[in-house]
Formats: sequence, C-alpha cells, structure tokens
Amino acid sequence: MEKTKSHILNLEKRILKVYDITVSTILILFSSIFFIIFNDIIMGYYCLIGSLFPITSLILVYLLSIKTINKIIHFHLIIGPIYLSFPVVYFWSYSIMNLCWYIPIPFIVYIFFKKNTFIKYMIYLIIVIGITFFIANDFNYYSISSYKMLRYTDLLVIGSNILTMCIFLHYKDRLRKIQIVYDKKRLSIKNRIITNENNISSTISLFTKIDALMIEKEFFTNPKFSISQLSIEVGANNNYISQSIRYHGYLNFNHYVNHYRINNVKKLIKENDMSKIKLFYIYSKAGFNNQSTFNKVFKDFEGITPSEYIDFIQKNKL
Repeated sequence: MEKTKSHILNLEKRILKVYDITVSTILILFSSIFFIIFNDIIMGYYCLIGSLFPITSLILVYLLSIKTINKIIHFHLIIGPIYLSFPVVYFWSYSIMNLCWYIPIPFIVYIFFKKNTFIKYMIYLIIVIGITFFIANDFNYYSISSYKMLRYTDLLVIGSNILTMCIFLHYKDRLRKIQIVYDKKRLSIKNRIITNENNISSTISLFTKIDALMIEKEFFTNPKFSISQLSIEVGANNNYISQSIRYHGYLNFNHYVNHYRINNVKKLIKENDMSKIKLFYIYSKAGFNNQSTFNKVFKDFEGITPSEYIDFIQKNKL
C-alpha cells in the first residue's frame, strides 16, 4: 500500500512540474509580446514577475519533501486567482478573454482534492471573480494602440488555457486509477481481520466485552474518553477495537460512544423537568463538552434538534 501511495505522490509531483514549466513559459511569452509588440511596460513586467512564481514552485518541488506537494498546490490555488484578476481588470474595456485564465482552476482542485475542498475553493474563486467584476466596471485606464493585435493575444490566451486543461485531463485518469487501487488496498487492510469465521467470532466476543464495560462504567460520560483508554480497559489494541465496533454497524469509535451519549441525553430529558434545568446540565452530564458538537451529533442521530425533541417530549407528557 505504501508503494501505491508513493506512486500517487510521484504522479502529483510530475503533474505539478509539467504545470509549472508550462505556465512559466506562457507568462514569459506574454511578457515578450507586451514588451516588444505592445510596448506595454506594466503588463510586460507583470507577466515577467508572475513567471517567477511557477519557477519558484518548480524549485521547491525538487528541493522539498514529496509530502509538501499539497501545500504548494494550495499556495497556487490561493494566490493564482488574485494574480489573474489584474489582467482581467486591465483589459476589461477592450476584451473579456482574460476570464479564460480562471477556467483551469476547477480542474486543478478536482484532480488533487476531494469534494469538500473543491466546494471551498469554488466559493473562494466566485468571491474573487465577483470582486474583480466590481473593480473592472469602474476601471478605465488602459489605452490600446492596436486593437487588432489584442485579438491575437486573445487567441493566445484561449490556446494557453486549452493547453493547460489538456495537461490535467491527460493525467486525471491515471491519477484516479491509482487512487482507486490505493483506496481498495486500504479498505482491504482495514477489513482483513474480519474476513474469516474465527475472526468474526473473536470480533463479536470483543464487542460484547466492550459493550458490557461501556454500560457498567459509563465511560461515555467522560468527554475525554478515548479509544486508547478503552484499549487498556479491554486488553486489546486500537485496531481490533475499531474493527469490532465497525463490524457491529458503527462508523467508528466516536460514532459508537456518541450513540451512548445521545441515548443518555434522551433518558435525562425524559426524567427531568426541562423548564427548571438548563440543557447544558443534560449534555455535559452525558459526556459532551460543548453545545455546538452536541447539537450536531444529536441531529445526526435523531434527525431533529434537541429543542425540537424537548418540545415533543413535553407535549407528550401533557
């Protein structure tokens, strides 16, 4: 499995290298065009300075540990949209083709990160583009001497972005295939101990012991209770405990403990007059150390909020 993981990291490293070389070459090309053809010092230096970022990234990829790849990619995704906003604003009165520079960003996020990260970066990108539009509408600085030449640079913008997307599309399937193999191996290792009849028997026996101790000693009432502490109590290692808990339908150790905590909360709500005591007393006694976590876990288990549950219980008491 470590070999597969290393293969993934090496492929990500290769993608980043190719991307950095491509982007730095494109920016140097644009810098030359603005210096020589347009005689535009501002955009010439802007592209030239911009080319230093992928070059620096490329150097870091070679010098730093392979495990720092994600940090470098995050840097690209945070700084990149802001850097791209300037040419959009600068040429806004004459061309909107520079918006194309934003298109490869979703491809980058999609390839390297999972759904939650993808959504966060898309929100960030939308905010940056929105601010760029707002500034561009009030910006009227650039005076172009050759509108016809700008059309050629627009074609170059489109071509550059198509090239960038082709790079990511080329590597996307290869990376996904390796990732699928890695995920399958990881799942296989997690479930290997529960694949034969003898282990199933020992898994059930271990869970019976865990459950009996949980009920007897009410470990769940301790907010800091951990799987390591449970390991000491039952005399089994963390992996066996986790596998035993998952085998009995729980997602993980926290899900199992929270199951007991929520049941205890419901019991305390039924036993007490909620008009006379605070909810804090209930959830803290059950093992939750803050209300936001308690509210989220309660709704996950019961499908309603704690206050809705309390209202329901009180109405049924009347």
